[in-house]
Amino acid sequence: MKQIKMLLMTCAVLFATSCSEKNDTPSPAQQIAKEYQAATLVAKNGGISEQNAVVKIEAVDESKVNVLLANIVNGATQYTLPATVVYKDGVFILSGGQADKDMQVQFTGTIQNQILDCNVAVTILPQDIVHTWTFNATGDQADFMVYQLTTKSGKVNSYLLGQDGATKEVTTEEFNQTMNVWLQLLLGISLQNPQFKMQKDGYFSFSATCPFVEGGVIDKANVCKYSYDTDDKELKFDVPLSQFVNSGKSGAEDVMALLTLPTSLGYFGVPFDCTFDKGVMTATITPEVMAALRALVPTGESLEALLAKLDPLVPAEFQIYLPILKNLARDLANGMTSEDTQSITIGGKLQVADK
Repeated sequence: MKQIKMLLMTCAVLFATSCSEKNDTPSPAQQIAKEYQAATLVAKNGGISEQNAVVKIEAVDESKVNVLLANIVNGATQYTLPATVVYKDGVFILSGGQADKDMQVQFTGTIQNQILDCNVAVTILPQDIVHTWTFNATGDQADFMVYQLTTKSGKVNSYLLGQDGATKEVTTEEFNQTMNVWLQLLLGISLQNPQFKMQKDGYFSFSATCPFVEGGVIDKANVCKYSYDTDDKELKFDVPLSQFVNSGKSGAEDVMALLTLPTSLGYFGVPFDCTFDKGVMTATITPEVMAALRALVPTGESLEALLAKLDPLVPAEFQIYLPILKNLARDLANGMTSEDTQSITIGGKLQVADK
């Protein structure tokens, strides 16, 4: 009888131990719940690698997780979405996603040997913006530049309208008209038949004929990501800082380096106030950004040093425009930094090219 009791007690202990061990085994969601970055992360957006990404996974229950995506999703410093996880043949398989009125985001990934390999697929939903665009024109006249300066005095000292390197005081109305004409002319010469492609996958591509580059053609696919907020009417480009900071570039491209400050995010968000009307998109740099840029705009000797770098970049047949280009830059810089300036609006108008 004692032997039977001992056997029963042994079985009970073994059963309890077995149950305890079973209950202590972490669920698939718990096993992968941590932060992934650098060597433990391969992250892509639309199949394109994200070099500064961070992904944090938090377990919700045994098979559900919340995935926090940092520096991956268009227009978002951080973006969180729900996902499910299953474990099969040594691999954790994740899938999930969500959508709002402006953007749909799908997430897929696998975790093997503690390394997360994931991809985000974005779909831009507002149909107004998903087009190929080009410079706007009214009839045969170019109409794609938006430049508007207001001052407290109603006057401006302009290099463009002055002579022999001296400025001339003019009304803001005359100044704005002159600036728009010259900006349109010089941009029209520099970028011929431009194609601004706002793709459905959330990437921006650009092509144009340009006499200032080798081969005479610019053709850049997937230059950067973009997003559009229909409530705030804001178009935002996520420009990779790696394209400009410590890139070894020189000349006119140094100007862009001044406007892209290094951050831990790896991107410089460039927002525009953006509206649509009968196939025409009007986009202007937001007042907040314009205010922030004022401190970064070079003036005096710093500006002149940058302008001097333009000399070897301009082909011989266009050297006639170089003094005008430099005076235009001086007027732009003065308008941005003058204490007399009340407001400044800079942007452009594009028309649909893929009707």
